[in-house]
Amino acid sequence: MSNNKIGAEGATALSKNTTWINLQTLDLINNSIGDEGATALNKNTTWINLQTLTLEYNKIGAEGATALSK
Repeated sequence: MSNNKIGAEGATALSKNTTWINLQTLDLINNSIGDEGATALNKNTTWINLQTLTLEYNKIGAEGATALSK
């Protein structure tokens, strides 16, 4: 899902996914999700098997990084 420019809106939509129970890797490089999108992704409770979340080049600042660390 890299390089699609989904933005915060797309990341928020992805975060509402409840069917990817076995998702292990999510690659969202260069999608411009920013702090808002990163915060939304952190709210997903379905991806219990997620091991790798790749978010390079998304303009995520301290706010988004803090949200993801929780």
